[in-house]
Amino acid sequence: MSLPAFNRIDAAFALALSLLAATLALWTDGRVLQSGSRPAFYQHEFAPAVMFACGKGFHNVDWVNHDPALAAFLLQSRDTLRCGEISATTPVPHDSFQRISVYLELAVGLTWRAAGVSWGAVTWLGALLVIVIYLIFVKRLKYCKDCGWQDARAAGASANAASSKT
Repeated sequence: MSLPAFNRIDAAFALALSLLAATLALWTDGRVLQSGSRPAFYQHEFAPAVMFACGKGFHNVDWVNHDPALAAFLLQSRDTLRCGEISATTPVPHDSFQRISVYLELAVGLTWRAAGVSWGAVTWLGALLVIVIYLIFVKRLKYCKDCGWQDARAAGASANAASSKT
C-alpha cells in the first residue's frame, strides 16, 4: 500500500525536519558542553524519571543526602547513570515541579528506559517532540472541519475572485 503523493510529501518533510532538529540539537548540545557550560532545565527535578526508567516506580527519593551516584547525575557532574548504582529507594513526596510536569517526567523516563539513563538521550527526545508537534499541526490543518480555517481560505479565494472581476 503506497501513500498518496501529498502524504509522501508530508512524510518526507517531517523526516527532513526531524533530522534537521536532531542535528541542530546535537550540534548545539556539543557546542555548549565544549564551552564548559551545562544546559539547565531543572535536571535536579528528574529523580522520579530516573526511578521510573530503572523500574523502581514513579516516585521521588531523597537523593541529596542518601545517593551520591544519583546526586552526581542530577547535578550534572556526570552524564550517565547505571540503574544498579542507585541506592536511594525510600519514597518522598513529589515537589511542586514534579507534580505539574508528570507527563514530561514520564516521557523522559520512557526515553531513558529505552536508551539508557543519560542526558544525551533527552536531546533525542526533543527531536522526537518536534516531529510529533509537526504532525499534529499538519493533521489539524488538513482535517479541521470546525475550526474555520478551510472556510476562511475559501472566503479569501472568493473575495479575490470578486475583486479581480471589478
